[in-house]
Amino acid sequence: MAQRMATWRRFTRRKTAVFGLSVYVVILLIALFAPYLAPRDPATQDVMKGLQPPSAEYLLGSDEYGRDILSRIIYGARISMTVGIISVTISAMIGTFLGLISGFYGGKVEAVIMRIVDIMLSFPGILLALIIVSTLGRDIQYVMIAVGISGVPNYARMVRGAVLGVKENEYIEAARAAGAANLSIIARHVLPNIFAIIIVLTTLSLPGSILSAAALSFIGLGVQPPTAEWGRMLGDGRAFIETAWWISTFPGLMIFISVISINLFGDGLRDALDPRLKT
Repeated sequence: MAQRMATWRRFTRRKTAVFGLSVYVVILLIALFAPYLAPRDPATQDVMKGLQPPSAEYLLGSDEYGRDILSRIIYGARISMTVGIISVTISAMIGTFLGLISGFYGGKVEAVIMRIVDIMLSFPGILLALIIVSTLGRDIQYVMIAVGISGVPNYARMVRGAVLGVKENEYIEAARAAGAANLSIIARHVLPNIFAIIIVLTTLSLPGSILSAAALSFIGLGVQPPTAEWGRMLGDGRAFIETAWWISTFPGLMIFISVISINLFGDGLRDALDPRLKT
């Protein structure tokens, strides 16, 4: 408990980290309570009021179909946050498993796993996601799978490096001498000691997942219309950037705010959990 309080105090000293966490929590609350916050149904069309600039009736303007931009941004937070969180969870679970196994057992197991990871790293993350989405389909679940798999190599390499350092400690040798099974050692001694690294990596990977999902939607391979999603809204507004700047500007601004807030939070969390600062 004392260690957790000390970590929290170190975190709260970083005002930018607290600000980032606060903004991110607000975005999550907006996504959670979207039906109560959105002034209109995000899919309702009124072509007679298409391309309306920001006004008292449409606070952030309307798109070419007369749909309220504010309502679509509020509902779009649900999709963007869900895709980002689930895809990062997929990356963390698969990557952590591969890193634990390869780092702990070593030998041929490590060689095979890390060569597969090296092959995946030879493709840019967004290109790998493009290949997966193009193969599986354009539904939202495939977008989450694609973005999640593209992030696996980073987790695998990072976790493997952490495990290589932890497994040489004396308490691991003591557990082996006491007859503990390998899986028990991994679960009780290795994983708890690298958990902070996994949490920080997850936090810092979330902005990249949100951007990757938005990029796929931007080029038409992600979330499909009429579903409201920030990347898709950004792409749909390209044709009207000179005459109706608000269609692309506000979704792009939300992507920027989300990514920068999570990055600020992740940087502060990394510094708070840094073992070199615990003294």
